[in-house]
Amino acid sequence: MNVIEGKYNWNGTPTPCSAGDKTMIILHHAAASSCTAQDVHRWHLANGWVGIGYHYFVRKDGKIYRGRPELTVGAHTEGYNTVGIGICAEGDYTKEIMPQVQKQAIVELCKDIKARRGIKTIKGHRDLNATSCPGGNYPFAEIVNAVNGSNSTANTNTTNNNSEVCDVNLPLLQSGDEGRSVEVLQLLLIDLGYDCGGYGADGIFGAGTLASVKAYQRDIGVVQDGLVGIKTWTNLLT
Repeated sequence: MNVIEGKYNWNGTPTPCSAGDKTMIILHHAAASSCTAQDVHRWHLANGWVGIGYHYFVRKDGKIYRGRPELTVGAHTEGYNTVGIGICAEGDYTKEIMPQVQKQAIVELCKDIKARRGIKTIKGHRDLNATSCPGGNYPFAEIVNAVNGSNSTANTNTTNNNSEVCDVNLPLLQSGDEGRSVEVLQLLLIDLGYDCGGYGADGIFGAGTLASVKAYQRDIGVVQDGLVGIKTWTNLLT
């Protein structure tokens, strides 16, 4: 993996932090269909900041550019700029589809950071602040699953207190899970009129999805525990 070193005219010096401060990777989009790391740097200077707030910028052609040094405080996610390593993708993923080469570059970058820093948590900007970033079309769950080397981060325990026994084809899902199985669950619920929160079928089992699961369980007459096992799956799929 090659990271292109950016040459920036900083308005001061990014604030350093220690390796132990960095506990998560935070994914963003530029909300601009075509731009460069230098464009973002200029925009952030215009905000009165030191300069580009992200630690990495990934273009649609898969090229990775360094922004701020990794062990500095970012300027990308309010309340999480010290603990988060910010990765921004060129593009507006409220309406575009991410090119495969860009997606793969982000996966490889996240894998590298996780291996070097021992970081286990990857978040989207919208998970932490009131924003739509990185956009509804951003392939967040797909990227996280690829980084983790699995098709799903869902819990696959065999039983729960709803007496719902699951197998590999019907995984047990619960709040906090992420991945394609969660996205399928959300699509099924949305099709039945349960909205799953403002982000829709994003592959993240958050508060909106939990509320919809409990509402659906109430409506079909099973225990409203928010755990999606064989009883809930069977009703959804019939």
